[in-house]
Amino acid sequence: MLTRFGYLITASMVLFGMVCCGCSPAQIEPTSSGTSPIATSTANTTTASSQTPTTTQPAATVPATTLPSTVSLPSTIQTTTPPPPTTQDPPATTTPTVTSQPVTTIPPAGNFLREMIDYPDDIWPIFNIDRTDNNFWMTVFYPADFYFEHYRLEYGVQYSTKSPREDVFKYYHDLVESHDLIGFADVQGEIGNWTVICRIEDSFYGGCVVTLLISTSSLTYDSNPYFSDYPENITLAMDSFSLMSEQFHCWPDSLDYERRYKFNMPADDVIRHYREALAGASNYTGTAGSITRISGILNGYSINISISSVNNTVNIGVEDKSA
Repeated sequence: MLTRFGYLITASMVLFGMVCCGCSPAQIEPTSSGTSPIATSTANTTTASSQTPTTTQPAATVPATTLPSTVSLPSTIQTTTPPPPTTQDPPATTTPTVTSQPVTTIPPAGNFLREMIDYPDDIWPIFNIDRTDNNFWMTVFYPADFYFEHYRLEYGVQYSTKSPREDVFKYYHDLVESHDLIGFADVQGEIGNWTVICRIEDSFYGGCVVTLLISTSSLTYDSNPYFSDYPENITLAMDSFSLMSEQFHCWPDSLDYERRYKFNMPADDVIRHYREALAGASNYTGTAGSITRISGILNGYSINISISSVNNTVNIGVEDKSA
């Protein structure tokens, strides 16, 4: 069946025949192939006559230079109903753009046990995350820390992706502004005031396991924002302690809180204080030495305390498995 475009072609051929048939004999000259416009005109006239039942004159009696008055372009086109326009193919302007590797800058719901707070995804995005057995952590260092004599923020993410190693490497490599060529990671360098690291390992399940680290000293935190749920009434620090760091770790099945303190008092007094604090804990254990370890379960929380008499520090870890 002819489309609207086919009808336009047919109309143009008929119109061309009319123009040629109306030419004067002086204007008609043989073409380079030996045929004349008159023959073409006669063929077109015969076709038009066969398509119009109202024509009473035989095709052989039609003068070569005139078209029968009963044959007209509008009547020929109107005798056949044009087919409906096709809608199978969308217009070229509506064809969607296909991207081979869409970038996920905000992890979809369900990929982590807790929502990520203050993660700088505009600096070091999470690329094509997959599965739910992922984890992240946020550490805030305070001026009392031995290694960071200023406020410092560190964020870490470990996640699975189905993307191949080459795609993951290229994505993070292209984000870095200044590369550390002697770094120990696959990608390491600087983006503005941020230090960024990316490690890529092949996964047993296919794809990769990606570990991201990002840190800066340009942001100041008075406390770790994840510690709003920290059980303060379980493992209170002594008044003379200086807070060194706070780390929150979100695992696939639990939440970990860890605080590190520095103390300026005899280590035995600190050990005695925490042995008394965990005296009523179930599964209580304790070991003595240069690092004394005390652990137990109290009010549904798993508590682990390490007290170092070497550098006068105490680490208090609280694990919440009820989340």
